[in-house]
Amino acid sequence: MSRLRHVAVVALAVALIGAMGVAPAVAQWPGHASGPNNDGANHDATGYGDVEVGTYATPGGDIASEPAVTGDGVFVAANDTVAAYTDDGNWTTDLGATIYGTPAVTDSRAVVAAGSTLYALDTDTGATVWSATLDDTVAGSVTVNDTTAYVGTQSGTLAAYSLVGQERWTYDAGASFGTTTPSVAGDTVYAGTADGTLHAVATADGTQRWTTTITGDSPARLTTPVVDDGTVYVADSGGSVGAVSTDGTQQWTATVDGTVAWEPVLNGDNVVVAATDGTTKALVTADGSTAWTTSVPAAGTIGPQLSSAGDTILVGTDNGSVLGLSPDDGTQQWENTVDGTLVTAVAVSSGTSYAGTDTGVVVSVSRVSNAGPVPGIGGGDEETETPTETATPTETATPTQTDADTEADDDTPTATETPDRTDTDTQTPTRTETATQTATQTTTTTDTVTATDTATRTATATDANTDTDTAIDTATTTDTATRTATATDANTDTATATDTTTTASENESTDTADNGGGGQPTTTGATTSGEGPGFGTLVAVVALLAVAVLARRR
Repeated sequence: MSRLRHVAVVALAVALIGAMGVAPAVAQWPGHASGPNNDGANHDATGYGDVEVGTYATPGGDIASEPAVTGDGVFVAANDTVAAYTDDGNWTTDLGATIYGTPAVTDSRAVVAAGSTLYALDTDTGATVWSATLDDTVAGSVTVNDTTAYVGTQSGTLAAYSLVGQERWTYDAGASFGTTTPSVAGDTVYAGTADGTLHAVATADGTQRWTTTITGDSPARLTTPVVDDGTVYVADSGGSVGAVSTDGTQQWTATVDGTVAWEPVLNGDNVVVAATDGTTKALVTADGSTAWTTSVPAAGTIGPQLSSAGDTILVGTDNGSVLGLSPDDGTQQWENTVDGTLVTAVAVSSGTSYAGTDTGVVVSVSRVSNAGPVPGIGGGDEETETPTETATPTETATPTQTDADTEADDDTPTATETPDRTDTDTQTPTRTETATQTATQTTTTTDTVTATDTATRTATATDANTDTDTAIDTATTTDTATRTATATDANTDTATATDTTTTASENESTDTADNGGGGQPTTTGATTSGEGPGFGTLVAVVALLAVAVLARRR
């Protein structure tokens, strides 16, 4: 296949994807412990050294595991109900059995186990897309990686299902998985059982790769494994913490005084684990040595649940509080009391984070610099700050540049093909900038290409520290093309799309963002996000031109 033909095929594929609006949601905390490796960390989240804690929503019931947070909204399970709070609307779905875990959310599905049934719900409506009956109750969460959902049952069965509901394989661990959640990294799924055994299973077919135990003591229930950089970290209920390489070789073990109920979390070079009495210890990942030890408030029931927000370790306690620890030495930075007793781990997003309580309250944990309206709730007043600064620089630059490129295509042409192409670009930008902290910039660019595509763009931007951009784009394309694409999915979904383009005009895009009050940015006009196609008209035009040239070469 010639270079031109390859470019044309790729361009057409990109244009078709853009036209169909296929784009994944932006995942921030898409499942339990941030899944699928369950490290309990959002490494990009910062600024949680000072927070405001409040009530986000009240779905009711007992929220046993933290919410899931994606670019679409917040998803939470309470008793037997899944509730979603999104910018497009809120919904609840009653599944008729107790849900103990966090929904695992993709761009279109929320996968959750209720009782002994696995459900996939539509993230837009909450409708059940499919369900599958398992061999026993699930007390942990579902893990989704790529196109597969993994879940462990009380009878010791690890099951893998495709995201269209087809069972791929099952694995018998011989002991209950209890409240643990499978972890996936590479081509292996890791899961710990109540008899103290860590299992490594091939994701392709469910065959066993290896098993190991953390200590030789009496069997102790293992927590959810945490996988990072070729190492699996896991704790048992007796207080032992182990690091095992992904080939099954044990690297080190350490101990934490007390009973451990929840998985460790990763923060930088440390793995942090908490006992039910509040003893919290940071262990160096390299050798298991103690980096620091501290104590957090605890009632001694299920103990603290941890998550990592970059420069802060967030703690949900069993005495009704949420607090933050310094990852450097474990010192307490802040503590807030919430409505409830048992508080889940905090689901950390890049903005506002969320936790659940046993009284059915979803708690919001907002950075002080980011306090404001949150998705699905609304309200709050925007704040606009316009500082006064006087500076009067004047800069005038008028460069003139003319480029002429001639490219000859040496592919063998047909008798009716002229492969030589001449591109002539004439660019004359003129910029005048005058600021009293106010800048006016005018750029005029004229590109002329003999491929009969002419575009003129004029943009005017005014900045007065209010983050307001106004752009006027006008594009006229003299090509007329009709494209028909038919896509057939093996899952019985068939789509036919016909696109006829003659003239494209894009006019007026205004973006206004105000982060001074910490609320969600407000965008008006043409945008590109996880909810939209993510491709502009220009891509489609380029693709159509390439296809036209390809047709001439045949």
